[in-house]
Amino acid sequence: MKLISDLDRKDGVDASSIARHPATRAWLKLTKHSTVPEGIEIIQERVRKPESIYRRNDKACVYKLMGVGPDGAHVIAKRRESAAVASECLIYDNVLPYLPVSVLRYYGLVPDDDQQFCWLFLEDAGEQDYCSELEEHRVLAGRWLGTMNVSAQKVCAAAQLPDRGSDFYLATLLASRETLRTILLGSKFNDVDSAMLRAVISHCDILERRWDAIERICSRVPRTLVHGDFAAQNARLRSVPTGKSLIVLDWEEAGWGVPAIDLAQFVGTSLSPDLRTYYAAVQFSWPHLALADFEKLTAVGRIFRLISSLDWTNCGYRSSAADWYIEKLRWCEHELVRGLRVTQTWDH
Repeated sequence: MKLISDLDRKDGVDASSIARHPATRAWLKLTKHSTVPEGIEIIQERVRKPESIYRRNDKACVYKLMGVGPDGAHVIAKRRESAAVASECLIYDNVLPYLPVSVLRYYGLVPDDDQQFCWLFLEDAGEQDYCSELEEHRVLAGRWLGTMNVSAQKVCAAAQLPDRGSDFYLATLLASRETLRTILLGSKFNDVDSAMLRAVISHCDILERRWDAIERICSRVPRTLVHGDFAAQNARLRSVPTGKSLIVLDWEEAGWGVPAIDLAQFVGTSLSPDLRTYYAAVQFSWPHLALADFEKLTAVGRIFRLISSLDWTNCGYRSSAADWYIEKLRWCEHELVRGLRVTQTWDH
């Protein structure tokens, strides 16, 4: 990360640059006062050009504004496409404040000079990382997720969020398969890589044929708020008088559906919440479900997470970055094989 501050004069960035920075201007517009940040830390500064039909044209930028929040706290500024933030703002405004779980403070939304974009301002979550290898962290995640899932059912606004049920993931699966076919036909891969793409397409075919079993498992579980990317990069820990609390970031993929994907265990960077702790948090509200039902749901969640990873990988495809694409796709193929082994038992 690069820190833009008064101390960076050697790099050609001085205090006047901080005052003119788009994130600073948007923050001042929101807060109506003249305090500029002590510094600006670049967390993410990415401009994606539409070099390929498979790549999302996403100009997401994330900055940390140093010392401008309450009591000198840092503030996170996110620049995103205006059309993409409606659900996220609904969650910050009308859902999270009504849940009995630890959440980030949301400061507000400001249009960018380019009306296609806007700025979201959030409390800085801190730097204590989550580690799924630590049982203590997974227990925190299980309790937080179970409490969130049960309580979100009572928040009417949550049900207005985009669908995140099994139909959503089936549609994503089918679209990803068609993209794979298009990439395979329109690109030049060696024989080994071409065979791998065909294998992934075949895995998608098998998943589609077994989708009725996935739907049966999902149909038993109540619909609720789903984060959609319940992963280590989107979680932080905070020290509180009673120990530690979990903070969950980035609700861009959130929606209303079954909580399968958030329960996925040890796939990629998933938080892998402790299942028994989760079950203890939801069993009185969902008495018709047993621990075994949630064990099956975690397997479904693994499939959903892999479908999302496949979609993300396809969106990143460029002919000039074929090695990156093949590396990510090879991981997806390996994990899909593992996931499909579990689905074989669902037909019996």
